[in-house]
Amino acid sequence: MSEKHEMAVRLRPSAHFHYVQCGCSSAVERLVANEKAVGANPITRSIARSSKGRTAAFEAVNDGSIPSLAASMKNIQKQVDDWVRQYKIGYFKPLEILARLTEEVGELAREINHRFGPKKKKSTEGTKEIGDEAADIIFTLACLANSLGIDLDKSFKRVMDKYQGRDKDRYKRKDT
Repeated sequence: MSEKHEMAVRLRPSAHFHYVQCGCSSAVERLVANEKAVGANPITRSIARSSKGRTAAFEAVNDGSIPSLAASMKNIQKQVDDWVRQYKIGYFKPLEILARLTEEVGELAREINHRFGPKKKKSTEGTKEIGDEAADIIFTLACLANSLGIDLDKSFKRVMDKYQGRDKDRYKRKDT
């Protein structure tokens, strides 16, 4: 294994890496072309200088161990569906799921208020992880989407297209 490949594996050990070595801009161009040609699903790309001064570009490709952003909602929905389908009851009715979603959002709000707001917890109350509360919301939202046959990947893409079009000039951009 080359020094550069070893560096890439250290950066993201559970992903497979494709290595390209050449000039900086052409390495990135080759990675993008490779992605389009083979349908690669990149997790991350990084460009690093080797000890010999050459530029190396690494592309992590999804091997299933790390879901990419584009595939993560589909993956979440499948995991939730697999879990729900093992029980006879199946999905609750949409209004029941919405009530559960409201409860989960309330739990997240309560935890954030305890940590960052004026209301502190009782000494008898334990601390909850904000990330876990957010994940409960994602789980419940996936239940709702699955029960209604909604593809969250497609819906999220439409929403992002809407925001990127509607709000592109709404806020002052950071200087880059």
